[in-house]
Amino acid sequence: MSEPEQPPAPEGPSSSYAQMFFIFVILGVVGINGKDSWWGVIPHLLALGILAVGARESLSRKAFEHILKQYPRETREHYRVNSLFSMVVVPGLVWLFLGAPALYYWINH
Repeated sequence: MSEPEQPPAPEGPSSSYAQMFFIFVILGVVGINGKDSWWGVIPHLLALGILAVGARESLSRKAFEHILKQYPRETREHYRVNSLFSMVVVPGLVWLFLGAPALYYWINH
């Protein structure tokens, strides 16, 4: 008896894990180096802004419809999970370990 044919995996846009990881490492290092100065809050604001925009775009119906035009077999769930991990979860964890302690120090200093 043959196995049932599996539907093809959704084909969608490539994720940007490495790029976002690299950007947030740079923002974290700049935030650590600026923790004794007034400009030290700027990389943290940029990081939090990027996370907010990434979350909004990941959950946006309009952004998904735009992707759906380019990749008709893409599913909303696949797009949402892939986008949230590459734009929010991975960079958020990098900022949590690098940026948050420096921001905490900057606020309490």
